[in-house]
Amino acid sequence: MRRLEAVPASVDTVVVGNGPAGISVSMALSGWWPKYLGPHPDLGLHTRLAAGPKYLLERDPVPLCEGLKGRSDNPMALLFDALLHPEADTGRPGRSCIAMERQEHRAVPHLVLGRGAPGGSWNRMPQPMLSLSPGYWMELPGWSLFAWARSHTRWLDPRARVARSDVGAYYRDYVEHMGLAPHHRPDVQVTSAVRDEAGWVVEGHSGSATFRVACKRLVLATGMYDRTKWLKVPGEDLPFVTHRPPLEGEGPLLVVGAGLSAADAVLVARHAGRPVVHASIDDPEATPMAGLAPDHYPEYRELLEAMQGPGGEGYEPLLRTSLTEIRSDGACHLETPEGAVWRSFAQVAVLIGSLPDLSFLPPASRGDGERIRVAPYTFRTATPGLYAVGPLVGDNFVRFLPGHAFGVARDVVLNPDAPGLGAWGEGVPGLPV
Repeated sequence: MRRLEAVPASVDTVVVGNGPAGISVSMALSGWWPKYLGPHPDLGLHTRLAAGPKYLLERDPVPLCEGLKGRSDNPMALLFDALLHPEADTGRPGRSCIAMERQEHRAVPHLVLGRGAPGGSWNRMPQPMLSLSPGYWMELPGWSLFAWARSHTRWLDPRARVARSDVGAYYRDYVEHMGLAPHHRPDVQVTSAVRDEAGWVVEGHSGSATFRVACKRLVLATGMYDRTKWLKVPGEDLPFVTHRPPLEGEGPLLVVGAGLSAADAVLVARHAGRPVVHASIDDPEATPMAGLAPDHYPEYRELLEAMQGPGGEGYEPLLRTSLTEIRSDGACHLETPEGAVWRSFAQVAVLIGSLPDLSFLPPASRGDGERIRVAPYTFRTATPGLYAVGPLVGDNFVRFLPGHAFGVARDVVLNPDAPGLGAWGEGVPGLPV
């Protein structure tokens, strides 16, 4: 094994994960600080913001966040979402109330380690599919999706759903446009993160090259897409069984699951003219598809209706059906309300959800394996020197991730010598210690 020379021996902060959460943290740690421009349509918020230092990270966030409500439980996420996209939930967002300015003296030496290209799971999703959210919900501060499209001589309406391939390309280009690329190391796998007296020692590899980097702080931005859930039935490890899209191949396909990943797999296969049997144990009206507005998500509404009816051309729904065994010849044992049957398929896709891969951490630092508890304004975990952002702490919408990033950056910059304090040893939340 040779050492990966692109990774330094030490750095102040290491970020694990290079999806939009990790990119946002990198942006904030690179010295991009938000300045309030105003006015905000919420008069109370505007009044609080108009007085005090111009850079928001120099302010005490607790009074600024007072009374804010929305689709996130985190006050920092709500604050910066309200400022970046005022009245976002109306479908007609107002002009951003924030200007991003580069403060070189605020920059923190850091590394972002990701398994693939910047953008994380957005590069692994079915690329022709449209995003669930409107484009502006997935923008990061400092460079809008509209401006990105214009840089490619295209016009794009950020209020509409956009191709997932465009979202992934936007994140990759954002890293370059905002000057973050020197901090990013794509295509690396983190295998170990151990805490010592000085901070953390992070190890991993890229191909045959290994790396070892020491840091004061470690930020978890891994998302929830790395480790797929399994049914744990016989034959589930056969080569024609997959647990994540995109799906490739021909012949009859069995899709197991009722979430949006399973729905996407069905939609892509049907578009390709591939026969699909769709097995699920959930009531269709209790699936995520049922909560989507028909006018904005017609393809999911059509699939939901097909699930509850006789299906459609090349599509057969099997409700309240469990897959219990898979044989090497493609035969699958299905438990249906009418009894057990054997059906043969060329490929089986078990798409029942995913979990974060935190196996590189000490067990005591992994939370419950799905979510990690953090302090609301700093995103510190109970483990000294460890932060967590993004879906790991319960925010699945990209629009809320800048608030996470600015919370981490504010704590790191204003408390440079206090990385040893855990989330519940910091006194008043959000204030320098």
